[in-house]
Amino acid sequence: MKKALGRNLALILLGVLFAVWNILVWVCVSYTVGVKEAKLFFYCSYGFITLAFLVAALGILVIRVRKNTIFSVNLPCYLAIGIYFIITFVMDTIFMCFPRGTNVPGIVVPNVILFLLFVALFAVAYFAVAHIGGHNKEIDEKVQKLKISAIEVGQIAALAEDEEVRSALLALREAVEYSDPMGVPQTASYEEEFSKKVSEIRLLVEENCAKESVMGKIKSAKNKLTERNEILRSLK
Repeated sequence: MKKALGRNLALILLGVLFAVWNILVWVCVSYTVGVKEAKLFFYCSYGFITLAFLVAALGILVIRVRKNTIFSVNLPCYLAIGIYFIITFVMDTIFMCFPRGTNVPGIVVPNVILFLLFVALFAVAYFAVAHIGGHNKEIDEKVQKLKISAIEVGQIAALAEDEEVRSALLALREAVEYSDPMGVPQTASYEEEFSKKVSEIRLLVEENCAKESVMGKIKSAKNKLTERNEILRSLK
């Protein structure tokens, strides 16, 4: 909801800017040389600025603001659009100050080069963000996996009737919460075994098994978590 509102507000502001700019342009031309006296030189500049406004509007509509581990937004893509818009707007506004100009190639060539550079920069930025976004998805999945384990241990603690078992489970949950959530390939097997042990603890608690069995399994799970954390520390 907030994201959609932000996009709509940005589009409205861009539309207002475009309208104000148009009013200023046509008023200035009318009171200086007259609209009929304006040459192709002027209209080319006007067309390229209009294109820059369209590119900015499409960028706001198409590029979705998103959060992930590394980037809070698609900043490189917006940066590419912003650079293109500002340079085009300033350059062609200066050109438009000479409505009777005749050097049309002098406008078209730099604008075409600038647009091609923008397309190249935008493509690099877009694919870079897409690649990082995919990498971040893997990171998020790993982080979420350990967070889910902590939640599950807390749920099991709520089911435990024995106070000692409950205390041991809460201590295990705390150990999980204070562990580095970002695993590495070397710790994958330990994390998998830890998850299995948590599932086994749940079964033991739900079936109201002997306290010794539950405490033994909790200790085993905690040892596995400790081994996993020690490997992480040794690799840093």
